Amino acid sequence: MSEKMGDRNVEPYPISTLLGIPFHRVTMEQTLEVCERLLEDRSEPSYLVTANVDFTYLASKNPALREFIFHSDLVICDGLPLVWLSKLLAGETLPERVAGSDLGLPLLEVCARRGFSVYFLGSDEKTLGELERVLSERLPDLRVAGHCSPPIGPVESWDDSELSAKIGSASPDLILAAFGCPKQEQWIARNHRRLGVPLSIGVGATLDFIVGKQQRAPKLAQKLCLEWFWRMCSNPKRFVKRYAKDFGFLTKAAIGQFLDGRSKGRVVTGCDQELAASRGYRVRRAGWEAGGLSDCVELTSERDDLLIDCSSVVSFGAEELGQLCEVARWARRSGKSFAILNATRLVSRTIRRQRLESQLPLFESLEDFLVDRVVGDAAPAEEFRAWSKEGAPLGLKIT
Repeated sequence: MSEKMGDRNVEPYPISTLLGIPFHRVTMEQTLEVCERLLEDRSEPSYLVTANVDFTYLASKNPALREFIFHSDLVICDGLPLVWLSKLLAGETLPERVAGSDLGLPLLEVCARRGFSVYFLGSDEKTLGELERVLSERLPDLRVAGHCSPPIGPVESWDDSELSAKIGSASPDLILAAFGCPKQEQWIARNHRRLGVPLSIGVGATLDFIVGKQQRAPKLAQKLCLEWFWRMCSNPKRFVKRYAKDFGFLTKAAIGQFLDGRSKGRVVTGCDQELAASRGYRVRRAGWEAGGLSDCVELTSERDDLLIDCSSVVSFGAEELGQLCEVARWARRSGKSFAILNATRLVSRTIRRQRLESQLPLFESLEDFLVDRVVGDAAPAEEFRAWSKEGAPLGLKIT
C-alpha cells in the first residue's frame, strides 16, 4: 500500500515516475485484483493504461496523451527496458513487466468467473467473429455483450453517438478497445464518462494474438527483452523506423533523468507563512516520513487549494516525483486545485524535463499562485491538443 501523506491514503499502490509516466508498482496478480475491484465498483467509470517504450515516446510528444495517462486509475509497465531502467533510476523498482498482451486472457477469465460482460471494440469484423468463436470454446461462461469494428480513419471522423448507442444498449462491464495507441486512448478519453462503463482498457493487438492472427515472440525472446527485435524482423517496414525513434528517445530521456536523480539542489526561500495565514491557508508539514520530500510544507485552504512548498528539496528522484504525482492525482479526484510553490531548481528542472508542468504546475511563490488564481488560469486545462502521432492540433476535449 502506498505511504500516507498527512491523513490521506493517496494511492492503492505507490508510483515511480519514469520518463514522465507515473507507473504504479504492481505485479500481474495485483493488476488483476485492481481490475476486479474496478469492475465491481459501478459508481464511476474507470480506465487502465498499459505503457511500453513506444507509448512513452508518443506521450512525450502529445500533451493530451500525457494528461490521459496521468489520471488513469492504473498505469502498468508493459516493457522490460522500463523495468530495468527503474532499477537504475527509481528508489523503488517496478516489480515486473505486466504486458497488455499477457493481461487479456486472465482478465477475461476473471470476467467469466465473476459474471462480468465484455464488449470488443476494434480490429475487423472477421477477427471479432473468430474471437467470439475461440472464446466460446476456451471460456464458455464468458458473457460477450457485443462487438463493433469502427471504420478506418481518424477517431474524430467516427459517429460517436451511433457507436455509443450500440455500446449503451449492450451495457457491458468492460470495454477492450483495440485500435492501437494513441487512437484507442483518444476514443476512451472522449467517451468513457458518457458511456458509464465500469472499466475501459486499450489493448492494442491483444485480440489478434488471442485468435492467432498475429504471433507473439517466443517466450525466450520475451524474457531476454528481444520481443521488439522479433516484431521488427517480422515487419521491418513498419517497425524499424518506430524502434529507432523509441530507443533514441529512451536513451536521451533516461540519461537526463539519471543525472537529475543524482544531482543535489540548494534550499530556496520558502513561502511567507504570515501571508498564507492571512489568506486563510493552514500551514503544516506535508507528512512524508522519509526521502527528499520529508521537509516539505503543505498549504490547504477552505477554497480547496492543496499547495506543496518544495523550497527545502535538495534530493529529488523518481520516487519523490512519484509521490508528488500521487498527491496531484488525489487532488484532482477530490476537486482541489494543486500546485507546487517555491520549487528548488532541481525540482523545477526535473518536472520540466519530464514534461509534467501541466500536471504538476509550478509557481515561484504563493503570491504568484494567488494572482494566477484570480485570473482563472490555476485550474487544470480542459482543452488538449496533439492526439495524433504527427502532433496535429486537433483541439479535442477530454470529458
